[in-house]
Amino acid sequence: MQYLDYKTYLPGDILTKVDRASMAHSLEVRTPFLDYEFVEWAASLPAEVKLRGGEGKHVLKKALEPVLPREVLYRSKMGFAVPIDVWFRAR
Repeated sequence: MQYLDYKTYLPGDILTKVDRASMAHSLEVRTPFLDYEFVEWAASLPAEVKLRGGEGKHVLKKALEPVLPREVLYRSKMGFAVPIDVWFRAR
């Protein structure tokens, strides 16, 4: 599944959208987690290291524990919802 994401979903969807949005606003966007050496290393990790107890990004979170507050690292997933209801109600 990771290989399919690398070859299809990332370049054909996610990275394309980020690239267009950043260029439209004159922003420089970096993708440090797509460095080929890092991707190869992460792909070589066994699934039980990447997912521990149903928690994704386990290795990354453990590595960042000394740097980021626990409430940031282990909070629930947050989307990027567009506040359409607020926009339509605003005058």
